[in-house]
Amino acid sequence: MSLEKIHTRLSARPELTPIVDDFLDRYEQVEKINAQRHPDTKPIGFLQQFAYRPFSVLHRTLSAEYMATDLDFVEWRKGKGVVGFIEVKEEGSLGWWQETVHRRVSGGLNAPLYFIRHNRELTKFDVYDIIDNKDDPLYWRVSQRKILDFIEGLGSR
Repeated sequence: MSLEKIHTRLSARPELTPIVDDFLDRYEQVEKINAQRHPDTKPIGFLQQFAYRPFSVLHRTLSAEYMATDLDFVEWRKGKGVVGFIEVKEEGSLGWWQETVHRRVSGGLNAPLYFIRHNRELTKFDVYDIIDNKDDPLYWRVSQRKILDFIEGLGSR
């Protein structure tokens, strides 16, 4: 569904105007950031980078009782299956209900859950082991090379 069609559908729900306006503001901000980060390449539209965003806006037309979240990475290894779940953010933290949903998914598949926060330059990573230390998540700061080693090592522990 195109952004225009979503906007038309949402226009019929005036109570959602602030959500739509916020989405469009964020869309413009991300487009500017993308152009700054990748000045030598053809800009890739926000909606092409994050195809689920229009669906997210559409989903918000439902009542507040219908909550949804995504999970950024399901780490899979040949012969082992799912070896971990990773939620990633450039800033901020994991919301309590989002963490609850992620815990249930990872617990149901008996796989670890990690929350990784990184800086904009992708040089520093804060890694939180959510499942093994649910009351006080284990935390460590690593470099780009170490985060790649960590991801490669999932499933071998």
